Amino acid sequence: MRNRFVRPGLASLALIAAAATAFAQPPSGQREMTEQQRLRAASPGGPVTAGVELPRWPTRPNPLDSARPVTDELLANPPPSDWLSWRRTQDDLGFSPLTGIDKRNVAQLQLAWSLALPAGPNAATPLVHDGVIYVHSFGDNVQAAAGAEYALKTFGPNAYLLWDKGVEYTTLLGAYFKSRFTEAGGTIVLEDSYDDKATDFSAQIAKMKALSPAPDFYYIAAMPYNIGPLVKQMRDAGITGPIVGGDGYDTPDLVSVAGAAADNVLFSTHALMDAAGGTDGIKKFMAAYNTEYGHDPENAFAALGYDTVYLLADAIKRAGSMDSKALNEAIGSTKDFPGITGLITYANGAHVPQKGVTLIEVKTKESPANLADIRGKVTGLGLGEVQIQEFGAPDAVLIRIASQLESAHPWSFDRPAIP
Repeated sequence: MRNRFVRPGLASLALIAAAATAFAQPPSGQREMTEQQRLRAASPGGPVTAGVELPRWPTRPNPLDSARPVTDELLANPPPSDWLSWRRTQDDLGFSPLTGIDKRNVAQLQLAWSLALPAGPNAATPLVHDGVIYVHSFGDNVQAAAGAEYALKTFGPNAYLLWDKGVEYTTLLGAYFKSRFTEAGGTIVLEDSYDDKATDFSAQIAKMKALSPAPDFYYIAAMPYNIGPLVKQMRDAGITGPIVGGDGYDTPDLVSVAGAAADNVLFSTHALMDAAGGTDGIKKFMAAYNTEYGHDPENAFAALGYDTVYLLADAIKRAGSMDSKALNEAIGSTKDFPGITGLITYANGAHVPQKGVTLIEVKTKESPANLADIRGKVTGLGLGEVQIQEFGAPDAVLIRIASQLESAHPWSFDRPAIP
């Protein structure tokens, strides 16, 4: 995947600490050139006399050798050139104080470099410290697989698939869902997409309504700013079937925009952020967050940032140093790290963790669903204890039903082709 850093707000967990240096590797099956052969090949003056020993290239400094430890003070007041957390500062403004780029010269910007990342994770918000970029990412194949398996068992084998084609996160999430759903025996009855800036989804909705029979559910890979209007327009058009998606739904806009129309929507995310029904770790985190900022976190991403920092601190402690190789090995050997969003394990050299996925279903009090039946149905699938949270909305009081689905296997299938 080519990371163009286009997914602010949906970053997450797995720190890849070996991003400091990269060296070209010879094509598979070819012998690597010796240093002298490389020096001769790169000589600007043409062939070099045989037997002459050329001086070695200067050693490239490892930027981690001079990296300062990240302290509480740096996290609270990062230097202008640093981006040490998901939204840079603890007030979540996502604002850079750098002044080199402004409205007078922004049109002159051009691509200077890009980095091809391994297939599988998502386009995440990078961390920057002392001139080094660190990439952290959560495996969207995992949450897509969790949603696919749950929806197949709960709603049925026939699904409609829709995705935002303007964002790599949503495009890949839809592809991962399709890969796991069809592998498990499901059928995609129709696939469609929409432009990221779309506000009118009538063309896609007309195709949904033309399906006969209607699909068992609708899987929609959407960004936070699209899902509220899309759900509202679907319900206004008379489409009442279950709507399933990923952590792009973990936004107050789903409820504030869609209101009671958000009934029967289910999405995968990282944790149930509930001061009453969440885990003990989440309860303590929310209490501390509320004390510091005067309000509850809007979604699970603040908790993910918290886990990211403590996961790295745990790895530094086990590595016994800030050496990049030792730190990378320590992160890679992490097993059952007790994050507040769930246990975190890296296995078989993967840079995406094995980690539980929380499924949240939205129900209105006015809906005919019986909460006891829902609890029994979810528990019967072996997904653990069901937690119920009530919260206010403009048009109705909604009930979020969450269950922790642990990764029984890493879902590390190959990256599917982008539709």
